[in-house]
Amino acid sequence: MSGDFALEAMWLHRTEAARLRRVPVFCGVTPIERAKLPVLPGLRADPDDVALVLAALQGGRRTPLSDVRPIHRADGAVVPSIAVVEVTVEPAFAPVEKLRATIAAALLFARAAPALQAAIDGAEELLALPELLAAADSLESHTARIRAAFARTRRELRADHLDTLAQRALIEKRHYDMRVMFGAPHIRLDLLAVGSDGSGVRLLGGIEASASPYLPLAARFLARALVEVHAHQDAEAERVAVRVLAIARLIGAEQG
Repeated sequence: MSGDFALEAMWLHRTEAARLRRVPVFCGVTPIERAKLPVLPGLRADPDDVALVLAALQGGRRTPLSDVRPIHRADGAVVPSIAVVEVTVEPAFAPVEKLRATIAAALLFARAAPALQAAIDGAEELLALPELLAAADSLESHTARIRAAFARTRRELRADHLDTLAQRALIEKRHYDMRVMFGAPHIRLDLLAVGSDGSGVRLLGGIEASASPYLPLAARFLARALVEVHAHQDAEAERVAVRVLAIARLIGAEQG
């Protein structure tokens, strides 16, 4: 990370911070003075916990995303670890809502475009099926068909024009992909960073559903997060899954 930046706190888990006071990531961290704490709706936790967590996000030791992993104890048990990471966050959007947003955007261009209208009709038939029959891969497949038909029939427009319109609607309405992770509904996140060897790292993450109103209206953003690192929770995860316990956006920062 290079250049000047500001740290904008967005959300802190209301009850989890208190139990983390003795973990190593907080060793040597001086809490922020109470008088300097931001008063934000997403930070409704004990002020002492807020002061400590924000201080750790601001100046605590950060762990490269490629190095985070749960703790393997001598007795064979695997327990979560706690770390502060600096990442690019990409919230995932619900496949059914992605298809609906794509249909809505494509309808603007479907007149006199039979192939595009046919793709839309097929997608609407899928949406009319009971929820259990409309699997995520089928939803994604129909979204891709509409994109392909749009690209063939509206070549005067940018190839990503339809995606831009649909994504804007998804972001503004916060149609996030909700999954039950870590025992409760969480927003699915992709966390990205550059590893210590220079390669790209992508991990599955989740943030409690109550954080939804406090996330920025953006498809991706730079952030620092306090995370709890678990063994993988999802068939899509390669090795670990991270539960976000606190998050602050980096404003004016550039990835170096």
